[in-house]
Amino acid sequence: MTDSKLDVRKDIITLFLAALVIFEFLFIAYINLFHIGDTIDEDFSGMLRHTMEIANNNRYFVREWSYPTSGEYDTPLFLAVLIYKITGNIFLAYGIANILNALLIGYCIYRVLAIAVAALRYRLLGIAMVLAAYDFGMLSYNNMMFFGGSQYVYKVLLPLLFLMVFFSARENKKRYIFECVVFYGLFALTSFSSGLYVFLSGIVPIIICGVLFTAMKALPVEIDGITHIVATVLIAAVGVFLHGLAGIESRSFNPNFMTVRHDASFMDALSDVVNSFFDVVNPFAKGTVSATSAEGVSFAIKWGMIVLILSGLLYVPRIFTLNMLRGNGKIASSRDIVSTCMISVFAWNLFILLVTFSKSRYHLIGFIPLILCSVMVLEDTFSGKVQLVENVVLGTIAVMYAFFEIMTCTSFAPSYFRHENITSYYVNERICSEIKALADNYEVNTVVFANTLEMAEIMRFYDPSRRYTTYMGSERRVTNYDYYLLDSDKSVIDDKNMLVVSDDGYNTLKSFIKDNYVDVGRLDELRIMISDDAPMDGGSFVIKGIRTVDLPVSPGYTYSGDIGAKGYLYSGDVGEIMKSAEVKADRGFSYVLNYELSGSKDPGAELVIMVKGKGRHKGKEDVREWGRFPLDPSADSITVDIDTRGEYTFIVNKNGDGVIAVKEMEFVGK
Repeated sequence: MTDSKLDVRKDIITLFLAALVIFEFLFIAYINLFHIGDTIDEDFSGMLRHTMEIANNNRYFVREWSYPTSGEYDTPLFLAVLIYKITGNIFLAYGIANILNALLIGYCIYRVLAIAVAALRYRLLGIAMVLAAYDFGMLSYNNMMFFGGSQYVYKVLLPLLFLMVFFSARENKKRYIFECVVFYGLFALTSFSSGLYVFLSGIVPIIICGVLFTAMKALPVEIDGITHIVATVLIAAVGVFLHGLAGIESRSFNPNFMTVRHDASFMDALSDVVNSFFDVVNPFAKGTVSATSAEGVSFAIKWGMIVLILSGLLYVPRIFTLNMLRGNGKIASSRDIVSTCMISVFAWNLFILLVTFSKSRYHLIGFIPLILCSVMVLEDTFSGKVQLVENVVLGTIAVMYAFFEIMTCTSFAPSYFRHENITSYYVNERICSEIKALADNYEVNTVVFANTLEMAEIMRFYDPSRRYTTYMGSERRVTNYDYYLLDSDKSVIDDKNMLVVSDDGYNTLKSFIKDNYVDVGRLDELRIMISDDAPMDGGSFVIKGIRTVDLPVSPGYTYSGDIGAKGYLYSGDVGEIMKSAEVKADRGFSYVLNYELSGSKDPGAELVIMVKGKGRHKGKEDVREWGRFPLDPSADSITVDIDTRGEYTFIVNKNGDGVIAVKEMEFVGK
């Protein structure tokens, strides 16, 4: 292999690669400092608001926050909060955090390839391939790694960091301690925020490789290695426990996340995985592009990049030390260790996606190790051979990446920042400002978007002065992601509110919603409507010291009768006229049922409270009656104090004549 201390002053290829790395890093710094506010998408807007709420509350764990698929603490958010507290500029906070993370990734790539005894030029090539601006978009490579929310940056870093602390030499104690602190700090944060995902996808295959190397006597048994394995397992276990305890996992809204595939053939699954892998680089043009144009050449280069990265598959025989099964105790070299671990991480992650669910961002944990494998394959193939051939190959690759990076700077990135050819989940400042102006004009503090998720999240960041929420008509539910859980409750939605809905979305709404609103105008394809009542709710829960409210139309409720404009139930039926959703209470609470009788006849109604508990037979859950309470015909409410936590259901039975109106159900946590 080429000497890693080659004199760069006499090596034009190394100089060119170093310049390319610097250029890529400067580009990452530039877009993060000057363009991060130009393309605020649905996911990033939620993270920005979450960051601001953490800073404003002076605590990382905002009370009763409704998390998306992770806690977001294993993203630049954790660092951005601190910078935002100092600067007061949310975009600058994320920009600086992303720049620091890009430096950390560059350092880790350099160190992993250094452990593999790669020459300086190949270490620089590895950094250049990882820092390349392959694709922009809400869930695309750049946004997942170096720009905006960068939700995958630490997920990608952790397998590299673990390899560094698990296998690197200990002669540089200060560096070893630094790398251990960074790894275990980020791993603890990620385990809490994202559960077992990174541990299973990126750490486990490296542990398996370490165990196999030791079992074959290719590596000596070291107490440090055993300590690292035990420590990672313990941190992962504690992290996932705290993850569930904090309610992050239970509020995940993506039903396909890490679930086993179903109703698909093997070829369908394989096609899904391959296509999503290609989508990381996204080599497909969005429209007709001339093959001889600069843009056409760029897409051709993308295919060349894919071929280059896939060359790392030449290390497939090394997966989980397969190539060493007949090694007869041969000591593994540093190159053997790194290449085996990296190709194993890729293969392991690919298998997980094959049996679960695949999206381009899910490949990133294995994609970066495959890039490192391709770099080592190049060095194995060309280093030490004809110097001219090696220089031509590396020079061609460097020119390809430089040309593509220049095209990104001058064409692809500016097009993205101008919102060209991107979907509706990005901020349209004109639409946002007009919605805000309409809310000001009609003096409403609550704006409800019907059957669309992204606009509420975007508006919550664009206009923090009022409440924006989403009502999903098909689910009969107010839904908020990455926001306060309480803000999906009826109790915090003002009676006077504005509904923003498309014509198609309006047609799916129930009549008790439609009857409540009056058209006041249009905004492009959106209808603007106003109401003095908000007959909608998002869930049933008990929160300490907080009053929450349910309606008979709340999610999970069943009823018999007619629903009025306010979401109240009017029933003259006999029998069970309303059954609530199951209310999980981790504390005592007061329950208030508000009702009204029509006419002089006693409806003979009663409130029945059921509670779920453990039965006497093999720990199975049973449901028993907690209490029965007659409804006084001369009253308009009944209050019941419940001192024991549990899972409760509230039923209204009616046995006589007359009509009863069931209004709001109130819960006040003690």
